[in-house]
Amino acid sequence: MDETAVATTTIWGVPLVLGLSESTTYKPVLYNTLTAVFADHCRYTNGTLLGISPVARAAQGLFNQGVSQMYVMAIPCATDRKPTAVNIASALATIQPLALQGNFDSIVFAGVYVNDALASEYVGLANTCNLIFSMTNAPGQTAADIVTSVATNVNSKNGYVLAHNDAELTTTLDFSTNGQIIGTGNGTTVVFSTPNFPISGDPVITVGGTAQTVTTDYTLDKATGVITFESGSVPGTGKAIVCKYKAVIPADDVAAVALGAICCSKPWNSVIWRTVSTSVGTYFSANDLATLEAANVNAIITANNTSCLSNSLTSNGSPKFIDIVRTENYAKAILRSSLLTLRLNSSKIPFTTAGISTVRVAIRDAMERLLREGSISTYTITMPTVDSITVADRGNRILRGISVAAQLAGDVHTFEMDLVVSV
Repeated sequence: MDETAVATTTIWGVPLVLGLSESTTYKPVLYNTLTAVFADHCRYTNGTLLGISPVARAAQGLFNQGVSQMYVMAIPCATDRKPTAVNIASALATIQPLALQGNFDSIVFAGVYVNDALASEYVGLANTCNLIFSMTNAPGQTAADIVTSVATNVNSKNGYVLAHNDAELTTTLDFSTNGQIIGTGNGTTVVFSTPNFPISGDPVITVGGTAQTVTTDYTLDKATGVITFESGSVPGTGKAIVCKYKAVIPADDVAAVALGAICCSKPWNSVIWRTVSTSVGTYFSANDLATLEAANVNAIITANNTSCLSNSLTSNGSPKFIDIVRTENYAKAILRSSLLTLRLNSSKIPFTTAGISTVRVAIRDAMERLLREGSISTYTITMPTVDSITVADRGNRILRGISVAAQLAGDVHTFEMDLVVSV
């Protein structure tokens, strides 16, 4: 453990949701209700909800698993709804200090799949902040496709990949009859967007009641629902822009479902066979499940007609299980908190036998807490002697040579036995 680190104890099980939303506040805000998330991150007109943003959908998945509070942050995008590596780096600069302070211990990237072009950039953000994260596959990916995508983009001890086998885990929203007002012209603004996306088929767009022609009057990015008017067709002041369209949106954010299940478990508890609330209703074959788990990918399975997580695997297999990583992070936070409390409450910790003893007591108190909670089964503490402290360390006021070894309590996942039946 870095002797210079001073972090408060994390409120364990508090995640951060990062992704596209209607908000222009690009900093994490703590939420306790889904209603509040919707109010800030979805689009409304005269109190009517027009569409659910990706971050709001992820927050919904987390709340559905039992998470009671979470941070939510809209990611800044230089181009509407198209984050870049630079945008992700900007989010990192905002998130990292709060992560170090222990405000949240995990993150989900709303709407980001393992095969997305920027998936590895998001993974890098989570690793830099040492945050547990979850990802899933795009609907329709085969087990082989998922394994390839994970190996390429999601190699991390902090990662938990939850695969699903629904080819069309989507819901179609039909606004093709009445349409939605997506904005009002002011004579200068050329970029507008639909509240729901991706767009299916060919929409009909009118400005002040006049139909517009694609490519001539505007261009459309169906994946993001962004409409850009050409210079000669800029909507005039006061003219309503109406879009008649269909949107095929995700029915569920499976990555958020996974992280919700993790957050609702104590750090040292495995999530194998943890039940989850999800729209997934199609499951992998036994052979495909074996292929996925051999590549450190978990899957949604069914047991007793209930959807649950197949395993507790990290995405790179080292360590093998996500609860080991969470327990390690938790233990570090508890130790740091204990030592921070000692430093704050002590006017002086001398380089003497008595001074070193007070440090040992603080460490012992932290380890005893972990022992009582059931996260570890045994531990040993090794402290430096006064004579071993160098002149340089005394001058810099650093106490080195502290070693703490702990044995995790572990968790039995499978059983092997011999059954002999005789008559």
